Amino acid sequence: MTNKIRLLVLLLFLSALICADSLAIGMSHKYIPEYIPAVPLESRTFEFIANGYGGETIPYVAGDPEITRYITLSEPEELENHHKSFTATVSFPEEIDAEPGLRTAYVGAEQVIGSADMIATKTKVQIPIRIFILYHEKYIQASLSTQNVNSGETADFSVHVSNLGEPDIKVLMATIEIYNSSSDKVYETESGLYRLESGDDINIPVHVDTEGMKAGKYNATAIVYYDGDEKIINGKFTIGDLEIDVKNYTRQIYAGRINRFDVVLENKYNGIVNEIYGDILIRAGEYNITAKTSTETMSPLSEMTLTGHVDASDVPPGEYPLEISLLFDNNKAVHRGYVEVLKPGIMSITGNIWIVGGAALLLLVLLLTIINLIILLKRKK
Repeated sequence: MTNKIRLLVLLLFLSALICADSLAIGMSHKYIPEYIPAVPLESRTFEFIANGYGGETIPYVAGDPEITRYITLSEPEELENHHKSFTATVSFPEEIDAEPGLRTAYVGAEQVIGSADMIATKTKVQIPIRIFILYHEKYIQASLSTQNVNSGETADFSVHVSNLGEPDIKVLMATIEIYNSSSDKVYETESGLYRLESGDDINIPVHVDTEGMKAGKYNATAIVYYDGDEKIINGKFTIGDLEIDVKNYTRQIYAGRINRFDVVLENKYNGIVNEIYGDILIRAGEYNITAKTSTETMSPLSEMTLTGHVDASDVPPGEYPLEISLLFDNNKAVHRGYVEVLKPGIMSITGNIWIVGGAALLLLVLLLTIINLIILLKRKK
């Protein structure tokens, strides 16, 4: 039985080595764009390095046969440490007869073992190359980038347009319309005029002046005009103000104990708020409970929680008025509400008993230790 177990362990170990070895291949490459527009008579070359980690590697091209015919590989060049470098060149003929649209091919490398007479493929790795076959008619893709700003600032928008049709675009421009939360148009502006050749793309800058717009969330609509046609794209952005709101806070605490007190804040300002903290005041009849929360830094247009501790040891149960004063960047904001002080719960009473009992037990142990030391010292004398 022992020999069988040893044999099984050995086989598992060898299998693990084989599996690990079969994964020992990698490939790196220089920048490859999201897609390559198929412009007639144009070509692009990309560099690759394959690493077989001790094994032989063979580059290859695979994927959509309608576009792999446009890709050729160079002869691999041997580098140090079993690395091989090679290039993949994408060349388009004068007449491209593939169907329009986005297509994908793969440039990869196989790791092999054996001699020239007997080659066995072990594993492979591949990198996608996407090619966009241009439409015969006018065709664009467009996207809108917006920017969150504070009230009164200028927002820098950008309309990205790609010409994926064979005809050049002679007149190109964009109009931006801004709508508030009630869907009322509150602003409109337009870009300059541009020209865009087949297969090219462009970022059209558009500046939006938010003077007079209130803080809040807005919708933006970009209308892209190109040689008599148009395309509509939408986006969103936020106009902020130096305003911190209390969204929630601890509404119930227990009498006869120290309570954790949380204050949940919302930063409506599109900027960092440094060193914000809260002063807590609970007017409990003849008692005023005061506390200070932690001091934190808030990210733009975010939420966070400030934490403090309020001592209700001498406060009777009841509902009391509350003030939370927020202090930040030389500003002060006061939130008013109510907090309920509850009777001590069973767990709270039990906890206090355990604390008192534990302290008494510790004192007793300390006294017994001192007595034992005195007795031992007397015996030695």
